[in-house]
Amino acid sequence: MSAKVQGKRPVSEVIDLTSSQPSPSANAPPRPRGGPVSALQPHIGPRKIVIKNLRPASAARAQGVDEYYSRTRGELEAALGAIFAGRATPQPMERLYRGVEDICRKGEAAGLAEALRGRCEGFLAGEGMLGGLGGEGGMMLRC
Repeated sequence: MSAKVQGKRPVSEVIDLTSSQPSPSANAPPRPRGGPVSALQPHIGPRKIVIKNLRPASAARAQGVDEYYSRTRGELEAALGAIFAGRATPQPMERLYRGVEDICRKGEAAGLAEALRGRCEGFLAGEGMLGGLGGEGGMMLRC
């Protein structure tokens, strides 16, 4: 057999799974094949992970994040206006969904829900919708 084929064969160490006593090599750390046994075993036990080139948060970056959220809120307002007017939204829906998800993950879901509720109630109370029903007849619908 060639050396290439022999290198791919499994280790010929037999492990008896039927015995109640563990074999002495079961508790020992794995040894490299064919190499000498070393007292230094670098890959056993916990290791410290070091993150290099971690950039600390800067004021410019924080300002960019705040700009993103304010721009996203503006895009959502514009999209609601377009939807209420019966037009297509200026931004793709996927981008709007992602903006809503980002705002919610930031922890401002309650504020966004209140803004949406106020905008919808304002639309429904307008002249073209239910607000036009409360004129002379005195009939006003409450949601």
